[in-house]
Amino acid sequence: MKLLFDEVDSYRTSIGLLAIHSAISLTDAITVGFIGKKERYQDHARAAHTLASLCGSHRVSNRQGVELLRWLIAQKMRLRIKNADSTTTPFGSL
Repeated sequence: MKLLFDEVDSYRTSIGLLAIHSAISLTDAITVGFIGKKERYQDHARAAHTLASLCGSHRVSNRQGVELLRWLIAQKMRLRIKNADSTTTPFGSL
């Protein structure tokens, strides 16, 4: 990580996408652990909804992780919309 510190601006978007997909993978693991099956999320917001439902049904009072997941997904959607009409992406030109 220290090696990447000077280059963080170059990898900012990738770091964000990895964070989102890691959180969704964790949601999958939690879902499998509690209900025994993996969900398929075409809409990432659905993963946050599922996690919130599981927290409610298992009386988990601290839901900061769910709120962080929702925030990460919102940031991803904002980035997607921002770059939808552009030939330049956070990864470079198309």
